[in-house]
Amino acid sequence: MPLLRQMPNHLDWTMPFPLPAIQHRIRLAGLDGWLLADFRGTNPVALHLCGLQSSGTRRWFLYIPATGSPRLLVHAIERGTFAGLATSLDIPLDTYVGWQELHTRVGELLAEAKVVAMEFSAGNDVPTLDLVGAGTIELVREVGQVRVEGSQDLVQTFQAVLTPDQIATHRAAAAIVLETKDAAFEEVARAIEDGRPLTEYELQQFIVQRLAGKGLDPDHAPIVAVNAHAADPHFEPAEQASSPIRRGDILLIDLWGKQADRPDSCFADVTWTAWCGTQVPLQVAAIFETVGNARDAALEFMDRELSNARPVQGAQVDDACRQVIADAGYGDAFIHRTGHSLGTQVHFTGVNIDNLETRDRRTLVPGVMFTIEPGIYLPDLPFGEDGRVGVGIRSEVNCLARERGVEVTTLPLQTCMTALLA
Repeated sequence: MPLLRQMPNHLDWTMPFPLPAIQHRIRLAGLDGWLLADFRGTNPVALHLCGLQSSGTRRWFLYIPATGSPRLLVHAIERGTFAGLATSLDIPLDTYVGWQELHTRVGELLAEAKVVAMEFSAGNDVPTLDLVGAGTIELVREVGQVRVEGSQDLVQTFQAVLTPDQIATHRAAAAIVLETKDAAFEEVARAIEDGRPLTEYELQQFIVQRLAGKGLDPDHAPIVAVNAHAADPHFEPAEQASSPIRRGDILLIDLWGKQADRPDSCFADVTWTAWCGTQVPLQVAAIFETVGNARDAALEFMDRELSNARPVQGAQVDDACRQVIADAGYGDAFIHRTGHSLGTQVHFTGVNIDNLETRDRRTLVPGVMFTIEPGIYLPDLPFGEDGRVGVGIRSEVNCLARERGVEVTTLPLQTCMTALLA
């Protein structure tokens, strides 16, 4: 969901507020409450939790205590705007006018609290959930006399844990994404065998059109990259700056999509790497084997620990994956996190598999989905018989955490570098 939204003159609430479950989790976390704060949609977590499609134009707060009734504080001119939300929660609606009164009212909200959660990340460890401004945190600490802790675990439980229906939408999208990947590889093989020119951009558009024809929304265009471009993890081919796809190239395709007619549907996101020829060079095959071993080490680590009811942090999974690549001598060539949260957004609000870019110490809880996608990127490495330069190899799968173990939802696994020509 976008951080900034257009502001209509009313709010729409679309989902029941799971108050008993939220308060139970607040108590389990040893917190006195959860303070949701928003200004013009800058905190989409607050909107989602309240079932709101948009925000008002003034600062508002919803305090959810560990026990007792929540309290909603809004500006006086937006009483009518938030009246429906207050009614749906069956709580009084408090108002303020000036900033001095706002400070007083926030202090009153927190009068019985000592420790509260907000969308704040200490040290910016989880930047996707560092949504409340430092000034607001200062205000809350000063007028409420409370300690503020991050709400990351609460957010994961009440936003990133997927429903069975959402998981079903992911499976449907995954089948189409994998079929589209196969069709793209077949298109490359036909073009090479027919002597027909085909560029990265043209293949990208082939994928976009095929996904759309199957009812998927990719949100933005997929990655199609050869050789040195494949060694750029976020390469985006442009119509006027796109390489031809030729016999003897390394080809990386990273594609994703969700059901276009279901806003609450979930993405599938996979990456496969192929050899545009018949016999994969030994050097290239060995690099792919390292990537595949790293991916599998992450999967095995998660499945073993979760099957034994041991908590698993996203950072720990990243370490397990990254160690395999480091041991093979390519540690400096794996320059991104192992995986990201997956849900109604392709990069969602659950745990990331990351101890490189950030320190994600959230645990994998049942119902969260994420990617595992190690890669090795060597933009200056020559390969093949004609001295082409640039090797980029990534293998990406999607995973669903279960009560016991982890499920890979985008099978089959790519077990070796795919040779596209017979």
